[in-house]
Amino acid sequence: MRWLLLTCGLVLTAGILGAAIRGWQRGPVTPAPQQQTSLATSPPEGHGQKRDHLPFSPAAMSEIPPARTPDGMPLTLATVAGEYSFSAGLAGRGLVIGADGTSRNSFGSCLVSGESQGRVRVHENRLSFEAFSVEGHLTGRTCLAVPVWWEGRVYILGPGGPDMPGGLVEFCNAVNWGEEPRGPHDRHLSGHLFMHIVPVREGGRRPRNAVPEMASTWILAKPIEGPVLEVLPNLRARVGLGRKDGVFAGMRLWAGASRDSLQLNAMSVDADTCVVETSRDWRSAKVIKGDLVRCDAAGASGLRR
Repeated sequence: MRWLLLTCGLVLTAGILGAAIRGWQRGPVTPAPQQQTSLATSPPEGHGQKRDHLPFSPAAMSEIPPARTPDGMPLTLATVAGEYSFSAGLAGRGLVIGADGTSRNSFGSCLVSGESQGRVRVHENRLSFEAFSVEGHLTGRTCLAVPVWWEGRVYILGPGGPDMPGGLVEFCNAVNWGEEPRGPHDRHLSGHLFMHIVPVREGGRRPRNAVPEMASTWILAKPIEGPVLEVLPNLRARVGLGRKDGVFAGMRLWAGASRDSLQLNAMSVDADTCVVETSRDWRSAKVIKGDLVRCDAAGASGLRR
């Protein structure tokens, strides 16, 4: 939190100084007539808001696989109870799961902060969250999530998607490139993952890694590399990597000798090939037939733990 306050202070100071310099350059300005205001009618501060939001987007059961636990036993709230969080630039999110079935979903930045209350239960080896209204009544709105144990940390993953906490696709991409957040202030670009560090008692062992079966092949055991077979319209290309190589829809790949070359996303995948797309214009970083497309396997050692 200290880094957040310091950054906000620097941004505000820079803004005030810039405004003062612009005012000096323009010369004296005739002040506008003052209007009386009342503190009683001023808008409320941006902090401490009460919301009725869910921590994740709603999703079908088929989108969220059942959990695998480190000991192979059915999932319980006691195994995932704790405080989860992530940082993203000047903002962050928090998620508290209570062993008693209570949950709290919070957000905060320089200008706004607030929280939503709810309840959580285990449903068919998945976590099911339900939001309370601001008045404290259950809303009937629910969302699903799944826990993943990885290298001494627990991640709570929903369906993912734009502007939402990450899901299994984002998690597996982060692991493959060695970018999964490993601490509460670890702000990787892929750091939008609710994370909790598992405390280990002295002399104890951390839990075994446990990834849902659906995504177990999405974490690569070895690096992969394949050629661009065909350049397609609309910033797409067909690549000689497919499901047999571990490619999945949404996988993040790179073309070129360095990761600064061009990022690609797998849009569709068959057994031997995939169609990739980039949001960046290829005129500035052109992909041609025969170029090599690759993905690292930074998390390969975790598959053995």
